[in-house]
Amino acid sequence: MSHKIHHTDGFIVESLDSGEANRFLWIYTKDFGLIGAHAQGIRHMKSKLRYTLQDLSYCSVSLVRGRDVWRVTSATRLIDPIQEIITHKEKRTSFTRVLKLIRQLVNGEEKDDKLFETLHNGYKMLQDKSADIRLIKNIEIIMVLQTLYILGYLSVPTEYLRFIESDFWSNTIISEIEGKEKEMIHIINSSLNLIDM
Repeated sequence: MSHKIHHTDGFIVESLDSGEANRFLWIYTKDFGLIGAHAQGIRHMKSKLRYTLQDLSYCSVSLVRGRDVWRVTSATRLIDPIQEIITHKEKRTSFTRVLKLIRQLVNGEEKDDKLFETLHNGYKMLQDKSADIRLIKNIEIIMVLQTLYILGYLSVPTEYLRFIESDFWSNTIISEIEGKEKEMIHIINSSLNLIDM
């Protein structure tokens, strides 16, 4: 019996080695939300997916839904074959924290266009080679604020709503956070302290 192949874009949130050469992946996808998927033989040196499906990668993935879990059949990196986020230490650390938060807070498969858009916007900003340490930190603040807000874990003062509800990201709006970082981080930490994680 043939299985339907689903095509979607997604971020590799994290992965775990499984068996002799397989890997289990958590992928935040555009069409299905957070899913768990097996990638068979991915750890073999000859595997074409070995470097494509690294943690933090943004990929176009083809998937088959099994009885209990998804299975990756193919994948292609999107935006940049050598992804800046993976090779740049501060960007990698920042994006990892955001993805781990999503992994902790999202339960089950459910499409969420706003949450995917937040990840996508932040990813594109972090891919910019000109982003300095301060800009990286501010991008992370906006990503975390938007993530908590979208998932219903955050209420914020009115003056910060434009940072949270904005669909348009630019260096200008990111730089406008300067001077407000401490208060925004306090809002984030207060929200996280109320969540049983």
